[in-house]
Amino acid sequence: MDELKRKIRELDAGAKYEVFRHLDWLMMQILHSSGLEGPYYIFIDNCILQDAKNKSSNKFRSYRFLATCLFFRFLKDRTDLEIKIAIPASILYEFSGKRIFENENEYLSTVKLLWKCLEPLGFEVFSIGFSDFQGASKSIQAIQFDEKKITKLIKNVKNKEWNVELRKGNTIKFPMAIAYRALPSAIKLKYFNEGYVRWVLASMITAKIVNNRNNDKQVRKDSRHDLTFSLSALNKISKDVIEGLGDLELLSYCDITSQFQSKSEFTCVAITFDENLFKSFLYRQTLVTTHEPFVFGVDSDADRKRKVKQIGDGQKRLDLVGQRERMFSIKAYDFYSEMRCIFI
Repeated sequence: MDELKRKIRELDAGAKYEVFRHLDWLMMQILHSSGLEGPYYIFIDNCILQDAKNKSSNKFRSYRFLATCLFFRFLKDRTDLEIKIAIPASILYEFSGKRIFENENEYLSTVKLLWKCLEPLGFEVFSIGFSDFQGASKSIQAIQFDEKKITKLIKNVKNKEWNVELRKGNTIKFPMAIAYRALPSAIKLKYFNEGYVRWVLASMITAKIVNNRNNDKQVRKDSRHDLTFSLSALNKISKDVIEGLGDLELLSYCDITSQFQSKSEFTCVAITFDENLFKSFLYRQTLVTTHEPFVFGVDSDADRKRKVKQIGDGQKRLDLVGQRERMFSIKAYDFYSEMRCIFI
């Protein structure tokens, strides 16, 4: 910690602001999941790995990586969260420059560099989808198979006009429903979660429909949602190469809403400096409990008691999460107060 403080103290006011701004950005990404079940697997986006890799040659990246190191030091020294760092094969693929490893030495060299980038964070690293050369090669081949399919689908979305009838008399057609129907019934992927890929693709189509001025103005206005536009911007095609491919995997693992509803015994959280991915995660941090519906005239006393208990148990879960979040917030506030002296 002393070395981190020294480095920050030596920065000028503008650089200190960049470190503080990005530290705050990272804190926001874990705050609303800080009350869930541990251990915590923190998935590292490739942009953060690139910061670590290029911090010596790029000042802006060095400021962001300082913020990342300070964030992990806070988690290690000031919280009781059990933290592990997770790197899925899609992030390894992006980090390596999207190449298939020709031999084991190439694989080992890349993994060694990746682990070196993560070493300053101070936590154990877990790989997902690879543990050796053979495993990495198999996963990357599956990723590239999916990449070709997804790229083709994105191109089809981009090349179509998306003039659609959103209103017919008193009947309104919702753009997202139209978008899902426009996708193939099955994409048949080998690596990525098809449900999340379909969600992102449907969001791209929805954004196209909503932005098309030939379509009904009022329906388009009523159908606008920030999540749709953040999801639709995650994957772009540049010179026939898809960008942000690893985002698809981070979405599938780190959906807080889904994890809470499924009562996961551990928590997966992603950290990123990508604004669209950040916004997408923010909209998937709502905690909701469910119970069986009451059916009046049909439910027995035992049914009603069971369903009332489900409501009570759900509220207890929410209360416990809220209590843990408040404790985390207090620790974060104390940390900010302590760090204030090095940022002024």
